Amino acid sequence: MLGFAAKITLLASLVLIPLSLWHRGDMPAAANILPSLDDAPRQTPTNAAPFDISAKGLRYTITPRFKYELTGMVVSTHDSSSPSDKVHAEWKDHVNVVDLCVAWGSTLREEMHKEYNFSNNETFCFAVPKSEKSRRFDLTTVSNNHIVTSNPSLAAELRKLRPGDQIRFAGYLVNYARRTDEGSWTRVTSTVRTDTGDGACEVVFISELETLRPYENPWHLRLKVGVVLLVVSLLSMVFIFGSERPGRGD
Repeated sequence: MLGFAAKITLLASLVLIPLSLWHRGDMPAAANILPSLDDAPRQTPTNAAPFDISAKGLRYTITPRFKYELTGMVVSTHDSSSPSDKVHAEWKDHVNVVDLCVAWGSTLREEMHKEYNFSNNETFCFAVPKSEKSRRFDLTTVSNNHIVTSNPSLAAELRKLRPGDQIRFAGYLVNYARRTDEGSWTRVTSTVRTDTGDGACEVVFISELETLRPYENPWHLRLKVGVVLLVVSLLSMVFIFGSERPGRGD
C-alpha cells in the first residue's frame, strides 16, 4: 500500500513540477489590474537645484530634469548588487540600486504583457514574443527605469519588488554623475517615452514608493509543493526498497 502511495506521489510531482515551471512567468490578468495603471507617467517641469548624495563612502551629484510619477506593473527587474553585475561594480555605481521594467496602459489592459517574456540585464529591458501570434505592444507604454536612491529603507523595498507587482513611484527624472581624481562619468535620463535603444531608459531619483497590489503567482507555491512531493516519494521508495532487501543471514 505504501509503495502504491509513493508511486502516486511521484507521478503527481512529475506532473506538477514541469507545469509549475511552465507557468512561473504568468502575469496578472486585466481584470486584476487597478484602474490607475491605465494612466501614462506624469512628467512636469521643475526648478530643483542639483544636489549630492553619498553611498558606500562615495559622492554622486544628482541633477533633476523633471518631476516624475509612474503607476504601472513591474514586468522585469534587475538588482545592481547582484554578483553577476560587473558593470555597476566597475563604475562604482552604488546608487542605481535596481532597474524596473514597468508597463501600463494598453499593454496591460489588452493583456499583451502576457504574450511576452520580459527580462533585464545590467542596462536594458528585453521583450521576447512567446509565439508568432504575439501582438505588437505600444512601445510608449513600457519603460526601463534606472532607479536611484541612497536611502537604505527604499533600497530594501525596491529589491523586494517582483514581476506582476502593481506599484507607484515618484521623484525626479535626473542625470547623475560621479567625479574623482581617477576619472568621471555621467548618466543621462531619457525625457520622452517615444525613444528606443541606448539612452532611452528613464533615470529616476525616487522619493516615494508604494506597492499598490503585490502579485502572488500561485504556480510558485505549486512548484514548492511539487518539489516536496518529489522528495517525499523518493524517500518513501528508498525506505520501501531498503526494508524489502533480504537480510544477510536469510
